[in-house]
Amino acid sequence: MTTGVLLGALVVLLGGFMGGSFALPLKYARRWSWENSWAVYSIVALLIVPWIAAIVSVPNLLDVYRSVATERLLLTILFGFAWGVANVLCGLAIDSIGMAISIAIVVGMSAALGCLIPFLMLEPQRMNQRSGHLVLLGVALTLCGVALLGVAGRRREKAEAPKNLEIKQSSAMAEGLLLCVIAGTLAPMLNFSFAFGSDIVTSAIEHGTHPAVATNAVWALALIGGFISNAGYCIVKLTRGKTWGGFGRKDALNHWFLASVMGVLWIGGVLLYGWGATALGSLGAVIGWPVFQATMIVSSSLWGLLRGEWRNSDSLTLRLNFAALGLLVVAVCVLSMGNQG
Repeated sequence: MTTGVLLGALVVLLGGFMGGSFALPLKYARRWSWENSWAVYSIVALLIVPWIAAIVSVPNLLDVYRSVATERLLLTILFGFAWGVANVLCGLAIDSIGMAISIAIVVGMSAALGCLIPFLMLEPQRMNQRSGHLVLLGVALTLCGVALLGVAGRRREKAEAPKNLEIKQSSAMAEGLLLCVIAGTLAPMLNFSFAFGSDIVTSAIEHGTHPAVATNAVWALALIGGFISNAGYCIVKLTRGKTWGGFGRKDALNHWFLASVMGVLWIGGVLLYGWGATALGSLGAVIGWPVFQATMIVSSSLWGLLRGEWRNSDSLTLRLNFAALGLLVVAVCVLSMGNQG
């Protein structure tokens, strides 16, 4: 493994760690409703920071966009919008059938589709080569790890639920599973904007942008689409819940800060993923995405352990959780090896 590839892998891992840690400040924003925190997070993560990064790192940014076909720019925004819809649907699914099952399905499908579709479309000739076999093995291990996390999480949720809580009706479960499947199908669209945004990246490099940060021009456009869908949902929630007043509370200054930190952590992780995946070479979008996703799951799970979220779990649940984390670590190693085949 060359130094550049190793550095790229480490940057992707760091990005995944930041992405898996972004929700921590939300635990301390207790005086705001969810939509207040999510609205500020969306403004920072999906609008302000990506455009500052693009303007600072991409010379002649407007000229870069002018030199790319309009339909390519619109497709990038559409990918971002679809990813934003996935976030909303995942939230609805969590409310319907619980966090463990929802995240396991959505992240698992995102890791698999976000890896396989660019691989099949960009490097189909490598499917029968050693690198293709390793990629498929890595995806399979990732899905197994995510499934085990879902089982462990579901056991934890059942153990912590009130004894008199009624089991959800099968119709509600079917609806929640459908939301998960749709969200999982749309979730990797953010990676598609990177994988299929080569025209924007090429134009940015031709205008003098360093290759390592040329993807910033892609993220700025894609996340506009994500901002539209996320902000739109927040506006609906703020209006229905009459929680607009939370923004002006005298004791809300620290909540503005906490939500902004959420945004910086999340977009920082995405920017690092873009830089690291670029350094991974021709299979950057194929290898980097599942590694990024798996690292997010591992880091968020470890934060949960450190915060005592699993303190009431039995030994079998804990073993399932650690086995899942171990599988995901192995998956990261296998996918990284696939870049060398």
